[in-house]
Amino acid sequence: MARAIKIEPDSIYRVVSGSRTRRIVTARRGDRLESREAPPVGAPASPVPPAPSAPPAPVATPSPSGPAAPALAPSASTVTATTQPLATLSYRDENGDGVFRMEKPQVVVGRGGPGYWVDLKLKTVPDVSRDHLRLRYDEPERRFYIKDLSSLGTTVNGAAIPSSIEVRGGEKVDRNVEVPLPAEAEIGLAGAVFIRFRAEVSK
Repeated sequence: MARAIKIEPDSIYRVVSGSRTRRIVTARRGDRLESREAPPVGAPASPVPPAPSAPPAPVATPSPSGPAAPALAPSASTVTATTQPLATLSYRDENGDGVFRMEKPQVVVGRGGPGYWVDLKLKTVPDVSRDHLRLRYDEPERRFYIKDLSSLGTTVNGAAIPSSIEVRGGEKVDRNVEVPLPAEAEIGLAGAVFIRFRAEVSK
């Protein structure tokens, strides 16, 4: 039969029942007494569940092909190669065959030299002037013009064109004389070099 044994302090009792001893804790809450069974002396405390650990940070996994390379801006040579020219000039001089792409509205053709800027420089005999002729594209009219700046003349499809240069008082004066140039034509420079002209822009 169970019996209660009072143990100091007054609020703790030990209840002996057979071979099992229980500790009863009595607490006063206002006018009421509340009793509960205390854990045995020396008993391990109830384990406190560990706080949940934070999930591991995601690890970036490289793709099989490796990291993507940054996009590169097109180089100037790439842009130039894909730009539609206004016209092409195929020719042969002492350096061999060549092709010139006319990519601006006005170009000068000749042998060039000190003090003479040309866009298409030809290596040929002195009969060809240093700045022999000028080609111009008129965008509003969408057509080409040619101007002869030489001393020994320029031909278009075998016919001589008027010279734009006039000598006045021992000085050369450009009268700005131009003639229309067909979309396809053969241009002769003093009978020494011939250029096959071809317009690449549509009318």
